[in-house]
Amino acid sequence: MTRAALRHSIAINSEARSGGPILKDKTFLFVNYEGFRQSLHQTSAAFVPDLASRAKAVPSVVPLLNLWPTPSASDPDFNGIAEVFSSPLQTIREDFGTARLDHVISNQDSVTAAYTIDDGGDVTATVADPFSSDILNLREQVLSLEENHAASTFANTIRFGFSRAGYFFTGGPTPGTPAASVPGFLAGRQVGAVVVGGSAASNPQAQLGLAGSNNGSNLHIARNLFTCRSRRGRSSCFPTDSMQFRLSAPAGIARCWW
Repeated sequence: MTRAALRHSIAINSEARSGGPILKDKTFLFVNYEGFRQSLHQTSAAFVPDLASRAKAVPSVVPLLNLWPTPSASDPDFNGIAEVFSSPLQTIREDFGTARLDHVISNQDSVTAAYTIDDGGDVTATVADPFSSDILNLREQVLSLEENHAASTFANTIRFGFSRAGYFFTGGPTPGTPAASVPGFLAGRQVGAVVVGGSAASNPQAQLGLAGSNNGSNLHIARNLFTCRSRRGRSSCFPTDSMQFRLSAPAGIARCWW
């Protein structure tokens, strides 16, 4: 890796948190944020069409040659294929946040709400072809609500939870390179992966569309009843009854048990 690439490789971590009472002896709120940013230059040795191959290309192929870096006359040449060394950029972003609210309703009842989100993504120029990038986005969210009721002889807990995750992966021309201006095979779309001579592409499905995505949600509801006993100043509780319900989507699987 060149010294210039090392100078421009940056990783930044940031975080902030705060908490305190909203209503004295009643309501308490806590929030937390953590962020990560990274710009990292990788080491790439790409095999691309050499200058002689580019000069012999037919007009219909010439625009597609912009999908690979143009070699210089001094780059290693292997009879039609040249080897180009570079330091393509990888950018990573992640944001994580959580919030929790606790509220005392009475001496016997209290509620808690918590929310967590983790959102991230990266754009990675592939080392085999720095003009082609893998693009990944991921978001996960969890929400939970809980109500507690405590009496002298029993305790009851009701919990509601909802989680959702989304994963999206595709590939495309690296932004800021000549490949980004190559017209796609579909009108108004960027060009997808181009496989030449039996070689492999990291996103072969992207020739006609997106490489893939995956999204799902889960709903979980639970109720637990405990019997409590006090003896010699000590209290102990034992579970006596419970009920749970769970629903998963997009699979649409529901489970319920007592």
